[in-house]
Amino acid sequence: MSITKKVIIIIGSMVIALMVAVFIFTENIFYKRFSILEDKNINQDMLRVTNALEKEESLLDAINTDWSAWDDTYTFVKKPNDEFITKNLMDDTFINLKVNFIIILDNQNNIKFEKGYDFNEGKGITVPKSLQNMISSNNFKLDDDTNSKLSGIIMLPEDPLLISCKPVITSTFKGPIVGKVIVAKYLDTQLVKHLSQVTELPITWFDFNTPKTKTNIAAIGSYNATGQKNIINKIDARTIVGYTIIKDINGSPRLVLKTTIPRNIYIEGEIGRRYFIILLSITCTTFTILILWLLTKYVVGPSARQKVLLDTIPCVVYFKDSNLRYIGGNKMFYDKLNISEKELIGSEDFDHFPVDLAEQMYNEDTGVLKSKLPILNKIINFVDTEGKSVWLSESKAPYFDKYGRVKGLVGISIDITEQKEAEERVISLAYTDQLTNLPNRIMFVNELNKHLGLNKDSQNPLCILYMDLDKFKLINDTLGHTVGDLFLQEVAYRLSSSIDKNSILARFSGDEFAILIPNVDKKQTICKLCTDILRTIKQPWQYNHNIFHITASIGISIYPTDGQDYDTLLKNADAAMYKAKIRGKNNFQFYKAILSDEALEELSLQDGLRQAIKNNEFVLHYQPQINIFTGKIVGVEALIRWNHPQLGLIYPNKFIPFAEENNLIIQIGEWVVRTACQQNKIWQNKGLAPIKVAVNISSKQFQTSNLITVIAEILKETSLDPKYLEVEITESITMSDPKKSTIIMNKLNKMGINLALDDFGTGYSSLMYLKNFPIDKIKIDKTFIDDIISKSADTSIVKSIISLSKNMDLQVIAEGVETIEQLEFLREHDCDEVQGYLFSKPIPADALEQMLKNNEQVNVQYKISKDA
Repeated sequence: MSITKKVIIIIGSMVIALMVAVFIFTENIFYKRFSILEDKNINQDMLRVTNALEKEESLLDAINTDWSAWDDTYTFVKKPNDEFITKNLMDDTFINLKVNFIIILDNQNNIKFEKGYDFNEGKGITVPKSLQNMISSNNFKLDDDTNSKLSGIIMLPEDPLLISCKPVITSTFKGPIVGKVIVAKYLDTQLVKHLSQVTELPITWFDFNTPKTKTNIAAIGSYNATGQKNIINKIDARTIVGYTIIKDINGSPRLVLKTTIPRNIYIEGEIGRRYFIILLSITCTTFTILILWLLTKYVVGPSARQKVLLDTIPCVVYFKDSNLRYIGGNKMFYDKLNISEKELIGSEDFDHFPVDLAEQMYNEDTGVLKSKLPILNKIINFVDTEGKSVWLSESKAPYFDKYGRVKGLVGISIDITEQKEAEERVISLAYTDQLTNLPNRIMFVNELNKHLGLNKDSQNPLCILYMDLDKFKLINDTLGHTVGDLFLQEVAYRLSSSIDKNSILARFSGDEFAILIPNVDKKQTICKLCTDILRTIKQPWQYNHNIFHITASIGISIYPTDGQDYDTLLKNADAAMYKAKIRGKNNFQFYKAILSDEALEELSLQDGLRQAIKNNEFVLHYQPQINIFTGKIVGVEALIRWNHPQLGLIYPNKFIPFAEENNLIIQIGEWVVRTACQQNKIWQNKGLAPIKVAVNISSKQFQTSNLITVIAEILKETSLDPKYLEVEITESITMSDPKKSTIIMNKLNKMGINLALDDFGTGYSSLMYLKNFPIDKIKIDKTFIDDIISKSADTSIVKSIISLSKNMDLQVIAEGVETIEQLEFLREHDCDEVQGYLFSKPIPADALEQMLKNNEQVNVQYKISKDA
């Protein structure tokens, strides 16, 4: 065979092989891969939508459990009374629980109580006729089992309705069943908007039986044909739509949740494919020119005309002899190496490239010369002299003399860095959260599945931490989403710094993060990590000279005890996180599949809480507030304790979260105000020097419509002068609705009541609002006082708060003072008052009375005087 034919066969084969390879890659790799990624992405999105709706159903079930398994409800069904309705089923109940309807029935479906609340109109309403008809038709039929329940969607003419129906039983979860409670809320515009915010997806809904549009009708047809719950409809090259079929309480498809998402992955994939097509065109052109060149001359050493031809090729071309020394190249090759032709001739790869890359090229070139076969489309990656990552597609082929002996090789190198960067952008889009650059939910689930597969035989434990920021919505609402995004980036950085390299941190959506910790076998290790994370998140965050604090709640599930698959593990971690939320936030909780002793104790506390109100089991302890210069007691803070008949004295962190969750906090808060005012008046009647008594007002109590009336009645009832009552309101309460807060505080101020802003520095106060609040005192949070000596940040914050208070003519008090050094610092910087264990723990009323009788100055081995 002639040399010409050999050259034609070799080069032709290279061109054809390369074209086929690129075609197969773009069609089978790119498109299939992007399609899989798209499907995964939309399925994950639809799962988030379903989970968000299921969470709303779970919350509704939790609310209903509280009402249906309650002795007072049990008594009410057997013998209805107005007192139960007046105390427990007023408008505020619906507002605080965020439900539209509460209906109580007996076993014959007779309505014992029914009421609704319209959040748009802000008033109570009657239950719609359509729902009454469903009740009378026995649509909410339960089994004769105390654990039976019915929950899900029903369709009403007004809107879809989320309902929970449970039997009325005793607080010990025993029968006989005397009726049932229905708690319901509309899946209206506000709830859909909330679901959209939680999932960060645009969500709409339509009735399964009336789809209206062609695309929706097609989705219904697809469901009827396949029975699949999730349906993906690729509308066009830019839009993809996901449908999730929701069944009603009878198991029939009735509601469709629809989300529309731009096809970003497909679009980026198409860009990448175009790069490949361009690459193919360039390569084919290059090899065609090369064929012509080789046919014109079979030995290296091109003429001037041929050299010009080589220099026009838009890729690197080079030649080596049989000893793998360079004997020529084109202009692009010289430019890439930044050398002249004279410097190139006779040199080797080791003279121009890093050792690792040069060795790789040497081995490949040796293989080409020995086998006399080409290497096609070899991908090479290296870092150039400027530190930039470079990707090359390289092809090499031997060339022969007229006797068919190998004389050397010719190589063609094409820079595909841009194409690779485009591919990496696609991967990043599919697997990375664009705001924080952390892995996203899809990436996290993939990694979790990999670890589950590796651990399947060994059963090595691994841990999932599911974290949600507490009250993060306040940042977005008060400072805007731009600042909120900056804060999320800071949280991502802090979390990344808190975990080791083997753990995987991901942002799921909104303010939710997840951490996968492999091969962890000790709960102590998990507890320490969670404690460190909570401490890290709580550290001050500065923006525009303002200092902010936020906390987090963490739920923990462990493989294999808490689940064998990713879905179960994540769901259980989420449930544990919710448990952390209801326990007061800023804590972590392990998932527990069965009722442990601790869980039983919780149920006992929840049940006993109502009895505690009736049986007057609460007591107040009082902590002195000390004038920092005179050492005299100038006020006290009233702090609630529960004197449980079996468990003894229980502190508020144990039961207040349950009180807030079960809407009992309003009654308890009213009791605290009344009891504190009565006690203060008793001390005054005994001739003791008048002092102020401070009481904390919860967010739910502050938001009630009758707060002012209740406090006014208590002051009148106890005959206490309003100037001796101080109401403490946390910073976060005031900022949830600054305008409404200002109105309420102005009313309290006009009554002559003192106002203190509690936990100052841990919320998100705007100075614009702060200057308009009619407050008398700022209370520095204990978290700043703890490290006031050792941490410069806390030192600066406390100085700034005191200075701000003085400039605004406000008193300032520091809580949690425990050391002489802290006291000296506060006194030096002109703080007015202090309270803390250095002076006294919260003590019963009689013990504090004794201190007041003796006019005791609290000095704790430290002389406090103006001259000290």
